Amino acid sequence: EAIQASQALKIYVCNVMTQEGETEGYTVSDHIQAIFQHAAPDLFHLCLVNSSPIPREVAARYAAEGAEPLRYDADACAALGVEVVRRPVAAVVDGYLKGLREGQPPAVMRDGGQFGVTPRRSPKSIEEAGELFLKDAATERSASAIIK
Repeated sequence: EAIQASQALKIYVCNVMTQEGETEGYTVSDHIQAIFQHAAPDLFHLCLVNSSPIPREVAARYAAEGAEPLRYDADACAALGVEVVRRPVAAVVDGYLKGLREGQPPAVMRDGGQFGVTPRRSPKSIEEAGELFLKDAATERSASAIIK
């Protein structure tokens, strides 16, 4: 209730991978719908998703454990009233998905020239996504005012 009542910008930072027995087969919009059903409809209007690629060997390791990368379904998210911002918020470290830390590059170059990713979230990427959303919203309001 406190989150819903707040006037603050609310951003949902979406998972990168599904979890066996809990969210297998889920898409980004499935996660959003679950939150809206358990908390409140329209609790947030901005969702941050990972844009970094997941190397095949890392995806295979997680698949063996029943996990897979979350599928991004833009139209379904938009139908829920949620704008999705894609940013590189994850990386592979030592063959496993790990969270990015402040100052770490958005993608870590791996053997064979592949890039890595992680299901953890980067505070810097979240901050940048929020700033981008506010800037875009201000631009849209300005453009609407000029057109009218």
